[in-house]
Amino acid sequence: MKTLDLHAAAELLRIHPVTLRDKARLGEIPGAKIGKGWVFVDVDLIDYIRAQYPSRVMQGDRQENPSCHST
Repeated sequence: MKTLDLHAAAELLRIHPVTLRDKARLGEIPGAKIGKGWVFVDVDLIDYIRAQYPSRVMQGDRQENPSCHST
């Protein structure tokens, strides 16, 4: 686990640093303002990215995918 500054975290998330700062201020992305700068924990950002994955409807152990019934 390591910490990232605003620019390194923005690069990891592939967003502009200003966008990251605004989202962190609003609590949308986990981060802390320490002194004059923002600090982010890499694993928290990875968890944030994973939380953005689209949810999938699961049926048993397999994903539910509509079948094509075309003839």
